[in-house]
Amino acid sequence: HVESEQIVNPGELVIISGVDSFDPDGNIVTYSWTQVSGPPTNIEQPNNMVAQFIMPEGEGAIGISLLVFDNEGAFGTDTVGVLINQPPVANAGGDQQVGFSSVVLLDASTSVDPNGGEISFGWTQIEGAPVTVFSNDQAVATFYSPMSGETLSFQLSIIDELGLTDKDTATVYVSSLAVTGNYEKENNPISLFPN
Repeated sequence: HVESEQIVNPGELVIISGVDSFDPDGNIVTYSWTQVSGPPTNIEQPNNMVAQFIMPEGEGAIGISLLVFDNEGAFGTDTVGVLINQPPVANAGGDQQVGFSSVVLLDASTSVDPNGGEISFGWTQIEGAPVTVFSNDQAVATFYSPMSGETLSFQLSIIDELGLTDKDTATVYVSSLAVTGNYEKENNPISLFPN
C-alpha cells in the first residue's frame, strides 16, 4: 500500500513510503520501487521501505510502482502518482485608456493555476503618480484615476498554493479623452478631384 497522490514543485525532494504495506500472515521481506510513467527521474534507495526522488521538470505525473514480497514469496503491488506542479499564469488584463477622475478596474480574473489550485493575488503600482489601489490582494482591484494626464503601470504578482509565482504588468493611460468625430475629419482631409 502506497500513500495517496500529492502535488510537488519541480526540483523538490519527494519521499515515497511503503510503511503502510503489510502481510496479514507473515512479514514483508523486500521492497522494490520503480518508475512506471512521467518524465524520467532517479529513485534513491529503491529497495527500502521509504524511497525518495527529486521531482523533475515537465508536465503530468510521475508514476511510481511498489512491488513487495513476503517471507513466503507472495507479492503485492501498488502505484502512487505524484503530480508535477505547474507555475500559475498571471494575466493583468491588458492596457487601458481612461479619463480623469474615473474608477479603473485592474482585472486579473483570467489568471490561472494549471493544477486547479487557489491563487493569491497582489497588485503593486510601479510607475506614475501614486494612487491608492483598493482590494490590491484580490483578482479585481480598483483605483481612481488622477485629474491629470499620466501613465500608470501596475504589476500583478500571483502565487499558487505551493509557492510558484508569475507576474504580469498592466499600463493605464490617463487623459482627458477629448477624442471626438472632429478628430477624424481633421486627420483625414477629403481630396476633391475634377470631374
